Amino acid sequence: MISEIDGATFDLERVDRLSDGLKHLSEKDVHVVLIDLNLPDSAGLDTFKKVRAKVPEVPIVIFTGLDDNKIAIKCVRRGAQDYLLKGKVDGDLALRKLLYSIERKKARKALQESEGRYRSLINDVLDTSDVGIFILDSEFKVVWINHSTEKFFGLKREYVIGKDKRQLIRKRIKDIFEDPETFKQKVFATYDDNTYIENFGCHVLPDKDREEYWLEHWSQPIRSGLFKGGRIEHYSNITRRKKAEESLLKSEIRFRELFNNMSSGVAVYKAKEDGKDFIFADFNHAGEKLDGIMREDLLGRSVLEVFPRVRDFGFFDVLQRVWNTGKSEHFPISFYKDERIIGWRENYVYKLPSGEIVAVYDDVTERMQAEESLRVSEAQKQALLDGSPDMIVQIDRNMKILWANKTALDMNPDALGLTCHKAFVGQEEPCEDCPCKKAVDTGQIEMGVKYQPAVVGIEGESYWEDIGVPIKDIDGKVVGVIEIARNVTERKQAEKELAKYRNHLEELVKERTRDLEAAHEELIKSERLSVLGRLTATVSHDIRNPLGVIRSSSFYIQRKLGGAEDEKITKHLNRIEKQIDLCDTIVGDLLEYTRGRASEVIYGEINPLLEEVMEEITTTPEQVALVSELSPELPMIHFDKDKMRRVMINLVQNAFKAVTLRRDMWNDEEDTYQPFVKITSSQADNGIRIEVEDNGTGMDDEIARHAFEPLFTNWACGTGLGLAIVKKIVEEHGGSVLLESIADHGTKVIVRVES
Repeated sequence: MISEIDGATFDLERVDRLSDGLKHLSEKDVHVVLIDLNLPDSAGLDTFKKVRAKVPEVPIVIFTGLDDNKIAIKCVRRGAQDYLLKGKVDGDLALRKLLYSIERKKARKALQESEGRYRSLINDVLDTSDVGIFILDSEFKVVWINHSTEKFFGLKREYVIGKDKRQLIRKRIKDIFEDPETFKQKVFATYDDNTYIENFGCHVLPDKDREEYWLEHWSQPIRSGLFKGGRIEHYSNITRRKKAEESLLKSEIRFRELFNNMSSGVAVYKAKEDGKDFIFADFNHAGEKLDGIMREDLLGRSVLEVFPRVRDFGFFDVLQRVWNTGKSEHFPISFYKDERIIGWRENYVYKLPSGEIVAVYDDVTERMQAEESLRVSEAQKQALLDGSPDMIVQIDRNMKILWANKTALDMNPDALGLTCHKAFVGQEEPCEDCPCKKAVDTGQIEMGVKYQPAVVGIEGESYWEDIGVPIKDIDGKVVGVIEIARNVTERKQAEKELAKYRNHLEELVKERTRDLEAAHEELIKSERLSVLGRLTATVSHDIRNPLGVIRSSSFYIQRKLGGAEDEKITKHLNRIEKQIDLCDTIVGDLLEYTRGRASEVIYGEINPLLEEVMEEITTTPEQVALVSELSPELPMIHFDKDKMRRVMINLVQNAFKAVTLRRDMWNDEEDTYQPFVKITSSQADNGIRIEVEDNGTGMDDEIARHAFEPLFTNWACGTGLGLAIVKKIVEEHGGSVLLESIADHGTKVIVRVES
């Protein structure tokens, strides 16, 4: 039955009598024994006992009928790995049973050896070591000391276990040293900052019961495990045992790190009620990751509670069998699912001498899914490879073709068995800079684009993009290469032509862009300078002189009239004065913007200036509320008092215009419009922030974009320089100005100045 299984790798030898079998076992090594309990010269449990006595280390599988089922179970309890029922098993199942029996036996032996090494490390090495050892928990209480520590410090283990190490140092340890305070300070420092390794020498003074000697203190934090957060301290006689102590410490660290970082999950259970239930006693980091549950959430809880489908899974029966028999079992790959987790698991279960049950397990879900995906997609991948327009071949280390896809075989149907350079370019030697040859030598993916004057199956010269991907065995040795070659002749030719056009086009674009940018900048500059220059010259000379004459004439007329009151004449004279003031303001704005003046900077607070501006504005439009909210905690800044006054007055006057215009336009009888202008100051990053806000007419996005441009205005009368002057002054102060406005709702101007 077993020998007929496809792929079976057993050397199967059969004997018909127990006596022949025992003789055979004495003469040859075997890996597994399959016993029929009904032999001509022996039957039942006695047959198993005799074979077990002959080869106790060899796994045994019982082959029996249904009537002997109970006897087979007794054999399993006495050390048999498994049993098979006649008529209920096929070749595949028998093969798996035999393989699992061998692996379980190996796993148990390895775990027993590991446990023995660990116990030997503690009992035979650490406690008998010449190096004194303190192990402290996270509260720096003594967990364990060895015999050398008792000898070095005159302590008894049963006395110090559980004692605070600081108190021990103060009362029993520090005074044996030449410099007790330095010793105490250095050790206490490691408890206060338990993040580093400490190493120093200390001189032990002699007395009537103690010789003089030097100890070396070496300690480090415990970063993981049961005593994580604690500390381990070593004291060694520098003259005799330093090298041995260092070697022992390194070995211990490697062993513990290996255990703490193993990739398999490990769960330790304690039996409850003689195996009716199993309680979690320990759980490693890998188990936390595999099952998505923390160790502290498991300890003390039943496996039936944490994994509610464990009975259906079959694993609970394994735990009970191992508990009852003490025999390790391999629980084959099986599917587990509950409300919390789902996946494939493989378990090895064994019993510790302490009676605890250990399960070492792996999540093989990804492997099972990968195997299934591989089976499903194998045909698709083959079709994909054959359908690829690229030439794909598998070659060995000597460049001989072992496999080729349809594209490659269409080029040369006789390619298999030939070297790639012989099959496709007709050469006896590999191509120069061949990526496949490089991949064999470097073990890395290599690629390149090569020119070929002649290729089998291709007319004329051509270019090929060639990639060599190394194939490695389990030892990392390169055993072959996958070559992927693509004909890129048309692409290379197109790239050459495109490169020519691209270079030419880039030069044309750069040249044209430079010309346009220069012309644009020159045009803007010329227009602005021309307009402002002409306006400034006209205003300063041709307008102010006539304004002076008009003002003098108006004043003369008023004097001539004397006390006579003519309402009509007085009205017109007042209008003349207002228009003269308006023209004078326009002249001032133009001169301010085009010429400016030198700043007289002071270093002080801005709030007093804002308050002065509020007081100076004596005439507030009817129904308009002028309010302020000035922060008392503003940093001092550098500013020109007169210029900043001009900024505030311009902004407030603009706000007055906006709310007055909206007030005059208001016609909603159901809602009362209450115009206001608000001045706010506050602290900003590295300076101050001043806001002038109104609920006037506001601006649309187009007007707001141009608001700070000189000579731009949306008022019926105005120079278009008010906000331009504001922006210029604020930028002279190293600040910035921002405008936020919504049409028919209002405007807020924000001024920022650094301190």
